[in-house]
Amino acid sequence: MKPIVKETRVDKLFDFTDKVTLITGAGGVGEAFARGYAKQGARVVLLDVFEKSCLNLIAKLNDEGLEADFFIADVTDKAAVDAVVREIADKYGRIDILLHTAGVTRNKRCTEFTADDIEFVLDINLNGTIYMNQAVANVMKEQGGGKIVDIGSIGGLMSHMDCSMPYEASKAAVHQIVKTFANELSPYNINVNSIAPYFIRTPMVEHQSQEYKDASYALASLGRWLEPEELLGAAYLLTSDAGNAITGQILAVDGGYSAIKSMYVMR
Repeated sequence: MKPIVKETRVDKLFDFTDKVTLITGAGGVGEAFARGYAKQGARVVLLDVFEKSCLNLIAKLNDEGLEADFFIADVTDKAAVDAVVREIADKYGRIDILLHTAGVTRNKRCTEFTADDIEFVLDINLNGTIYMNQAVANVMKEQGGGKIVDIGSIGGLMSHMDCSMPYEASKAAVHQIVKTFANELSPYNINVNSIAPYFIRTPMVEHQSQEYKDASYALASLGRWLEPEELLGAAYLLTSDAGNAITGQILAVDGGYSAIKSMYVMR
């Protein structure tokens, strides 16, 4: 049974000192998470399919006086994922936190996606999430607990993007497997949750036209996209002692998109 937390000091509730934190994806949200957790004293380990991405991020962190390690694996290769997660656990003795940010999209009309398009998106976004959760959960079961956070999308709760059907389908599936993992892993003191953001200013969407951006800005109460760093607060909550009683949840961090938006006629 997970210990009942009665601590009230913020610095104790959100203490990440020496927590082994595995982050998939070395760019965008993954970069923001790596920087944020490293600043909190966590032992950050990056996992990406591209070595150059890891090296570039580690160089940035080093310039800021921060440290991180990295490993290379393709999240769509279950055997490779199992092997690298075991290697990380053997090197560091445990894995306290998994932040799974790796994801992709392709943009076409829903009737125009090819079988290759659909397989590409689902393989990384859905299968990769399952494989990472499975491998890390097995380590966490052995060590007596841990925290897993998968990055979903508000598009997995409600359609929010034109021309991204497989992406939204994959994120809806991620939200569901989070609930299943949370249910089955709760006896092992493992919390599993998802963060569901609106558009985040990352290379995955930054290429969109200004017309597209303006239209999406208008849909969120904040009137803009999110910055990657704005997901940190939710991640800290879900992976800290403050979040010990939170599991199986999809936390929307969406700039008000999923709320009912008034017309603001008098503004």
